[in-house]
Amino acid sequence: MRKKLISLLSVFMFVFIFFGVKVSAASPESIRLGGQDRYETCSQIVNQGWKNSNYAVIVNGYNFPDALSASTLAKKYNAPILLNGSDKLENTTIEQIKRLSVKQVFIVGGTGVISNEVEDELHGMNISTERFSGLNRTETSVSVANQIGTSNGIILTTDSDYTDALSIASIAAKLQMPIILVPKDSVPDSVSQLVENKNIPVTYVLGGQDIISNYVSSKFPNVKRISGSDKYERNINIINAFSDKFDFSSICLAYSEDFADALSGSALAALNSNPIVLVGSSIAPVTQCFIENKSFSKLYVFGGEAGITGDVVATLTNSKMSDNPQPSPQPQPVPVDPSPEPTTPTDTSASHSELQKNLYNYLSDEDHRQSVLNRAIELHGGDTSNNCVYFQSEALRRSGLTDLPESVCNTVGLTSQLLQRGWTKCKDLAQLRPGDICFTTNGPSHTYTFMKWCDPKSYDYAYICDNQGNEYGGNAYHKRNVDFATVLKDAIAYFMYEN
Repeated sequence: MRKKLISLLSVFMFVFIFFGVKVSAASPESIRLGGQDRYETCSQIVNQGWKNSNYAVIVNGYNFPDALSASTLAKKYNAPILLNGSDKLENTTIEQIKRLSVKQVFIVGGTGVISNEVEDELHGMNISTERFSGLNRTETSVSVANQIGTSNGIILTTDSDYTDALSIASIAAKLQMPIILVPKDSVPDSVSQLVENKNIPVTYVLGGQDIISNYVSSKFPNVKRISGSDKYERNINIINAFSDKFDFSSICLAYSEDFADALSGSALAALNSNPIVLVGSSIAPVTQCFIENKSFSKLYVFGGEAGITGDVVATLTNSKMSDNPQPSPQPQPVPVDPSPEPTTPTDTSASHSELQKNLYNYLSDEDHRQSVLNRAIELHGGDTSNNCVYFQSEALRRSGLTDLPESVCNTVGLTSQLLQRGWTKCKDLAQLRPGDICFTTNGPSHTYTFMKWCDPKSYDYAYICDNQGNEYGGNAYHKRNVDFATVLKDAIAYFMYEN
């Protein structure tokens, strides 16, 4: 019986290794909350999150500046945000107020965006109102901030665009940090007074100096700046900055080219501590990378297909599934035991550049490798898997490539960053040198640092450094057949070096 069991196990292992069977993961459930217009979309979002509420927040559905500060106010009272026109109550707003049994409405914005007539209609429904407004968008945000308080900190965002505010809206609401809208190069008096009169433990500044200048940020206490090369990178960097505060079991998807659906959804996202991920008509590489590396069971899509298309949703949900099982025509090669570092040193004078010589020398130290891995995991929000680009990027920064953004998170992005710096892309393995950055096929699916050939006369097995040391006895310095594809490992596609 024991021999038969061993035989069966042997057959199964042969089939698994030879044919490369993969198990498909379940695709996340996508839930689209969208209607014929922004008001119907808002209504669907409210239906999803609230059965009843004593409070509601009303904002203008077409005027983003005043509305952006509404999310923190809504969360303070666990209230939904209702979009409305300027002159009268929308039918969807009336329906939701009645369904929820609302007793008090907070209006964000002056009478130019939500008129006195709207307020009169609410009073006629025996609903009390309170308005938060100012002479301009900044004063309106300060008015809300005074209601929320600043004991948990504040968030500074530009007064000329909405995407950064929407990126942080749900976590700002959860943490009860008011969003203050400011110009790029000046601090309005109302904001200065807020800073003087309030205790502010931390100030988060969204965007680089081209969005909010250092002059402005210098007027605030304990500044932490969150920036990125574009709105999508800033969106992901903002989420990563607060990754320990989010519940990633669900992710909310919002259209980056209009504020209304994301604003409505920010209250729902805050209610459930979920992040808001921004997408346009296509998916930015940094966004794709983020989605691929997060485990979530639900994807809430705010708005109809005029914004976020079905193709975009399908791409993001399908990226969470492995490929269907496909037979591989090649068996695995004879395994090679991962050896410790070779005792004979590598001649790093052959490296393509001084930076890559530094990279080789840095990664030759075990403590350095572990430190790089720890930082890679930290940059990935504590996720211990799929950290290869974070690992390589961090090692490069420590070796002299200091301007490489920490937000680079996928192989396409890393390749692009290196090309922008004049690096060469090469496929001739005879040109591989210590410290070169290698990329595999299929995406590329992986990246690692080349250290040296096991046999200088044979371009197959090499010593490399990457984030996969857990597969090699905990040693990030290990052997890999760089030129042979197996069921589990892709072959090299190209490598890059500094000229």
